[in-house]
This record gives sequence, C-alpha cells and structure tokens, in this order.
Amino acid sequence: MGTNVIVLSFDVMPLSLLGCYGNEWALTPHFDLLAWEGVTFDQHFAGDVAPERRELGWWTGRTEAPPSFIVPEATAKFLKRLRKRGIECCYVNHAKLEPAANATKPVRKSKKRQPTRLERSLKQGLTALEFLPQRSESWLLWLQSDGLTEPIDPPPEYLELYLDELEDLPEDQRSLDLIHAAAAVSHLDHLFGRFREQYEEAYGGEELIWIVTAAGSRPVGFEPDDRSAAGRMSEGFIHTPLIVGSSRGSAENKSKTPSLISTKNAGTRRQQLVQTIDLLPTLCDLFDVEWDEPFEGRSLLPLLNDAALTSRNQIIIHESQRRAGVRTETEFLVCRAPKKADRRHAFGEDHFGKEVLLYRKPEDRWEQHDVSRMEPDLTARLLQQIFPVPR
Repeated sequence: MGTNVIVLSFDVMPLSLLGCYGNEWALTPHFDLLAWEGVTFDQHFAGDVAPERRELGWWTGRTEAPPSFIVPEATAKFLKRLRKRGIECCYVNHAKLEPAANATKPVRKSKKRQPTRLERSLKQGLTALEFLPQRSESWLLWLQSDGLTEPIDPPPEYLELYLDELEDLPEDQRSLDLIHAAAAVSHLDHLFGRFREQYEEAYGGEELIWIVTAAGSRPVGFEPDDRSAAGRMSEGFIHTPLIVGSSRGSAENKSKTPSLISTKNAGTRRQQLVQTIDLLPTLCDLFDVEWDEPFEGRSLLPLLNDAALTSRNQIIIHESQRRAGVRTETEFLVCRAPKKADRRHAFGEDHFGKEVLLYRKPEDRWEQHDVSRMEPDLTARLLQQIFPVPR
C-alpha cells in the first residue's frame, strides 16, 4: 500500500478561534472532529513571521532561508523533488484563482451565490483525486488557502449567526472584528467538513493522512487593547494550529496496514515545541524520501504515537531581518536584529527592556510584562542562542 496525504494549509488561521484549541463559543465542529480522531500539537509555532516569507518553512525545512528564496520557487522545487521520487503531487493555491466573473458586480438576490475561491480550489482537489491514485501508488494533495487575511468578509448567514451572540460575550470581548473573524473561521470549517465528506463518499476505501495547519496566526478579540511590544513576534501571530489525523479506509485496508495513529492515541495532544519547518521532514518521513539538502526541522512521526518522547528544548523564530526570538517552554525572548551585518554585535544589559524583551510563558500570554532586567543572566543566555558571539 502507498502513502496518501491531504494537507489543508492556511496562510493565517487564529488558533484562539478553534474549539479544539479551547475556544468555547466559536463553531468549528469539523476541525474539532479531526482533532478528536487524531493528534493535536499545542505548541506549534511559526518560523518566519514576515508575511512574504512565513510559508517558506513548509518548503525548505529551515527557519532562515536565503534571502533570494521566494515562496513560489521553493514550492515548485519541493513538488518537483517529490515527483522525481515517484510521489504524484497536486498543489492547489486558491489565492492564484481568478475571482468569479461577476464578483465585482452587484448580485441580485434571486441569483445564485458565486462560489468562493476556496470552494473552487476544493472542487479542483476532488477532481485531482480522480487521477492521482491512478498515476502513483503514493500521492500528495496540498490545498492552500489564505485563510483569515484582510479583508474579512464572511457569508451573511454566518455573520448573522454570531451577531446574535454579541451581547452574550463579556464586555471586554465585544468586538465586531471578533465576530467577523469567528464567522469567517466557521465558514472555512464548514468548507473543510463538506470537502472531507465528499472525499469519504468517493474515495473512502483508501488509507489517508489528513494534516491541517497554518503558517501564521493573528490576534482577534482576546488580546489587550494596547499592542504588545513584541509586535508581529507576539503570541497572537506566531502560535498556529497543527492537527494530524489518520483514517485506515476500508476493512480490507485495515487488515493489511497499521494506522499511522493508533486507536489509543486518537484524540490526544502533544506539548512538545514544534514548528512549521517540521512539516517538510515529516512528509519526507511519510513518503520515505531522502532530502538532498540539510534542514533544521524534525519529523513529527515519532511524536504521533509516543507522548513521552522529548523534542527540542527551544525554537528560533525570525521576522525577516528585523527581529528574532527564542521560545522555550517557560520563556519567550524577542530582540531587534543587531545592526552589524556579521552579527558579532554583543547586546549589553543597557539594551534590556529596549531592544531585548523577555516574557514568562505561558502565564504572560500577551507579552505585557518584560522581565529582562530582572533576569539578566537568563536573558543573556537566551540571546546567545539567537546571535552567538564569537569567542
């Protein structure tokens, strides 16, 4: 039996609006169901948060790809390498689809609603599945959506659903931005659920691995009014969802192949620190492909069935060439990149609280209390991990 994988990825998806990540009022039943059937990673973070580069980690497995790398070229390179190794691939990016012909014209109420670009890309994905299994024993279908990027424009029926709930929210959480975001996320959840249902009806006999993830997040509704000093490096932007599910298909397939995720581990969660750069080595591991370039990411397959395994003790996060951060299980340090090109600049304690900020995790969720001056030794040690000073 081959390996079949469907990835649904978002450029931006607020983790705080998903029920499987603790939200108690936004409706995301289909994402929640996948989490209940699979493994949810609670500490999944972006590698580079600059909007033009945040997806690069998926395709390179590195937090700091060369400046010359751009997402389309890295994506094409990734797909080409898999195909050379006998893995049939189909990548559908809904942002590349043209808007519907009459999308910019007024639509009469009597006319049928035009499908969104994501709906059309999911339809393309179902069409691709008619041919992928015929061309190769193992295949990858990757469906990319921009997710919750501006402007947020959910269908009216979803918006009306949440407007009725506005008065029931705590006063500090009553926000039209939050209502729009929740409605949009529920619509995306509905589209995913419908796509999964259509897949099961047409191809449910095959063993399949589902991966739902995002390259970045955005804070909506629950963050404090004053923006964190960490800027786009803050928790609301870098903490992103990752859910991996596995279905064993028909009874015949169940008797032949073990499931990627055993029944006893379905619905479990992992607290290890993982990143977007881990998706590439995970896919290489799934397809038994040796990559011909080094990457920093680590395969997540060992963690799927063994919660006791240890992983990295810290992760590095970049914002292009402007800022960088290091996240451990208990601290998050953010600093401005040194001005010197060779990065031999050493930060002194007089920079703490200005260019260098340290926050306790997870209690200081929104990075409101810098403790860098209170913990100078710890701050210096973490800083050394990002910008090592030659001895």
